[in-house]
Amino acid sequence: MKNITNRRQHIINTAVVLGYIIAMMYLFVSSSMMPIGFDLTDSSVLLGLKIAQVGTVIITFVVFSIIFILSLTKERWKFIDLHRIPDTKVLILAGVTIICALPVINWMAEVNGSMSLPAGLETVETWMRKMEDNAEQLTEAFLVMNGITDLLINLVVIALSAAVCEEIFF
Repeated sequence: MKNITNRRQHIINTAVVLGYIIAMMYLFVSSSMMPIGFDLTDSSVLLGLKIAQVGTVIITFVVFSIIFILSLTKERWKFIDLHRIPDTKVLILAGVTIICALPVINWMAEVNGSMSLPAGLETVETWMRKMEDNAEQLTEAFLVMNGITDLLINLVVIALSAAVCEEIFF
């Protein structure tokens, strides 16, 4: 009986890993096609893209985390440690670390922007620059706000969904 349970557990774990890999491949391919052909000035298109963004974050971080937790542990919610409030010292240290890391992050972005690949990888470099330009256009379109409603939607899409979902994942 124990061998059957172990084998079942192994199959579930393998399915979770394969599902995650397939989802990441899908997200990579679909992100390489965005936002080509979208009218980023149309509010209904932007709302659809924001909904897709939240869906992507939930699928990427929450769904697979929950499947992993359900398949591996008996004390499921204790595994992700959501049952207790973090120590204040840890929260303060995390905030200070983030603030101190900003100059390094900006420097790395500058280095990334000035990166030049060898001639043999020119098509890869062109593709990477195109993806950066697309991401920049989409980010700028997301940040156009005509009122408090747009601000609240952006806070949910950009800040809240990512923060909560990534906390569950990590």
